[in-house]
Amino acid sequence: MLFQAVSAGIFGTVFGFRLLRHRRNSRRKQGAVSGLRDSSKAGENPAEIVALRQSGVLPVEKPHTLAQDEDQSVNDSLEWLEAELRTMPIWESYPEIAEKSVQILRGWRERFPKKIWIRTVKKERILKELNESAPVIHRTLELIEQMQLVEGVKCEILDLCSGFGYLSMFLSELLPSEKVERLVLLDKCWPLHTQPEALPTQITKEHINLPGWPIPLITRKNDIKKGRQRRDVDEHVFQRAKGPVLILA
Repeated sequence: MLFQAVSAGIFGTVFGFRLLRHRRNSRRKQGAVSGLRDSSKAGENPAEIVALRQSGVLPVEKPHTLAQDEDQSVNDSLEWLEAELRTMPIWESYPEIAEKSVQILRGWRERFPKKIWIRTVKKERILKELNESAPVIHRTLELIEQMQLVEGVKCEILDLCSGFGYLSMFLSELLPSEKVERLVLLDKCWPLHTQPEALPTQITKEHINLPGWPIPLITRKNDIKKGRQRRDVDEHVFQRAKGPVLILA
């Protein structure tokens, strides 16, 4: 009986000590994590973060790279773009253009290098531009369809203040190449043709220079607010055109 009582007392003491130590460790870990959360908001204690991960208090983060973000963007962007496009006015007002545009985007994702695809679709700007351009695209398709051309003669399209070139990019895919010779994208922010690459303040032409456009895309650096440069447009575009020129502005 005495042995049993002593054994029971020792077991109770050891168990109580372990329980107390467990509770203290738990409170210490909770306090460390709580303190870490407060300090991490201020960008402090990077060494403590490492120590806590090594001790098992915090999970070890897997290495994450920019390439993984870009790969995910490439994989997810098209599905997301289509879902967003379905919520915009273009889907209800111009459903045929919207559905064809989705197929065009699908082709671009396959054809464009990853860097150019991400630049093209980033910040949702392609959806905004497409939605706003839909009435212009619709009217341009109608005009080209109705246009009666002399055999062997094609029209040209001048896209004033083209910006990145979304309007002309979609038109190149949608218009009949047997009627349209080329699309001229005019903007003061394009680099000169003699420049090896665009400056930080200019629009890069990498997407325009890609092969595979059904109707050729040509860039021109001109500021239409300046009289001399308007005369340059007249000389190099209108006077050299073999057929009619349709101006989009």
